[in-house]
Amino acid sequence: MKKNAWRDEDAPSAVAARVSDSDACGRLGREPVLAGGLVRGTAKPAFNPPNWVFPPVWSVLYVLMAFSAWRVWKRDGLSAAIVLWVVQLVFNAAWMWLFFGLHRPEMALTDIVILLVLIVMLTGVFWRRDRLAGVMLMPYVIWVAYAALLNYALWQLNPAA
Repeated sequence: MKKNAWRDEDAPSAVAARVSDSDACGRLGREPVLAGGLVRGTAKPAFNPPNWVFPPVWSVLYVLMAFSAWRVWKRDGLSAAIVLWVVQLVFNAAWMWLFFGLHRPEMALTDIVILLVLIVMLTGVFWRRDRLAGVMLMPYVIWVAYAALLNYALWQLNPAA
């Protein structure tokens, strides 16, 4: 295990910084939703949750993502695992722009499939470094897999979108 300059008393500020990083990427992705909103009259599949579900779910996921990244950062510092974490955040933010901002569900589907692969890889990489960090990413994997199915269904139900 590689030593890092972080001290235990730095933990609260380090976690706060990672949550802030995650939330910043999330806000970038949410911006088109806040600006343009969901397309009214869009046909939705039966398994589409109510809109109020998304903000609390994503808030919890971003906290888990940040805390897991902090644990790996604390152990290894800047590493390939942390770079992979940042790359998946970019794909996460891009999905919102593609789906809501550009109204391109087919491109968003490609993005979310790549995102899902990246998250599964990230979960494995984090698991090997810190089991708890890997476990904390599992709800993210499940939610993004569900979101990919939802993305596909919305695209199929709304081909002109």
